[in-house]
Amino acid sequence: MRLFLCLLFLFSLSSQARAGIGDFIDGCPKELPSAQIRIIIEMFDPPVYQNYTIPELTGFKSTPSPYPSDAITHTYGLTKNPLRFLVESQIASSTNMLNKKKCYWYSGIALRIQVKPEIYMGKEIQPRTCYYNAVLRHELEHANIERRLLQDYKSIITDTVTDFVRKTGFIRNIEPGRDQDVYNHLKDALGRQIDTIHAHMEPVRAARQAEIDTMASYESTAAPCRQMEKAPY
Repeated sequence: MRLFLCLLFLFSLSSQARAGIGDFIDGCPKELPSAQIRIIIEMFDPPVYQNYTIPELTGFKSTPSPYPSDAITHTYGLTKNPLRFLVESQIASSTNMLNKKKCYWYSGIALRIQVKPEIYMGKEIQPRTCYYNAVLRHELEHANIERRLLQDYKSIITDTVTDFVRKTGFIRNIEPGRDQDVYNHLKDALGRQIDTIHAHMEPVRAARQAEIDTMASYESTAAPCRQMEKAPY
């Protein structure tokens, strides 16, 4: 069971206003406008690949083995769960008509989290056999843990991003022509926030995955098959 993280950003300027004196201070609105926060979680059914032999799969880094360090073990299957964060942010701005300096703030953030699991099983395991079905069921449970974890965290992620937008507030008194600098600053800040979210999720994810990678789980998976057919390796 392995996990990868990918971040992709799309920034756009959503609106512009010319700031006079009335409802603006230093070119910014008196109060931070509400930003639209959307968290979209997309789950994909995992394809099953048999590109590698059982010894090759055994050599890949996966969840910690529950067996003693000197035990000889073989990995029949593993699941990769790449996480892909697609971030679309809308930035609003206003211009101070007195000095032409600009003010920026987040008007919307759409965070799309994609989970695209990939299941790998040893070449030696023949389809439609007991071992194939048993290993596949076990690996599908790894993929399902990722699904449940993200659903559990959806409200936490929403609250975290909303709080981030509130704390970021306004980017004030920016000289004309520095739009790209502001976008880069906001992109980096949002990227760090997403890294924080991922870092908070990771130990929970690892603990949940480890709960099904136990000796008891492995033995219950293999035991019925031992009575029916020869082990594939």
